[in-house]
Amino acid sequence: MIEGTFIDLQEARPGAGRHQRLVVVRDPSVRDYLWARLEAVDGEAEALLEDAIFFEQCVILYEGQNHANSVPTRFLRRTADGARTRQVVNHETVARRAIELIASPSPLVRRMRDEDSDYREREPIDLERRTAFLMTVFGEHPTSQAVAASAHSGLGTIVAE
Repeated sequence: MIEGTFIDLQEARPGAGRHQRLVVVRDPSVRDYLWARLEAVDGEAEALLEDAIFFEQCVILYEGQNHANSVPTRFLRRTADGARTRQVVNHETVARRAIELIASPSPLVRRMRDEDSDYREREPIDLERRTAFLMTVFGEHPTSQAVAASAHSGLGTIVAE
């Protein structure tokens, strides 16, 4: 059983009062192992991307970092001409999946306290931050029509709000 050794399960309560369970990695070495696997096994990161349920999962897979150990260049490699390129996930696939998830709930939680207990609650969606990520991807891949369409769609989402 991995609960209690590699991960912890914690209760969260979104604003509506419905309880949810959160998976928390206990040890940074577990994250390191997972990142190494993503680098080593072709298609693993793409499979995670296709099954993502939160926009922020796209950001993490694209940037090659997690929130605890920020290593933004971890998944970058140099091509023969010296250009830096992503090694783990394709930028067009990330942009497409990110725009599909732009209105997904936030996976980020904050610790809350009421008179009876401590609990965690989801943070509100930050559409500006999500669109800024899409614009960053576009800035790094300005010739990609798929990325441009996703960035444009993200801007449209903010304007509609």
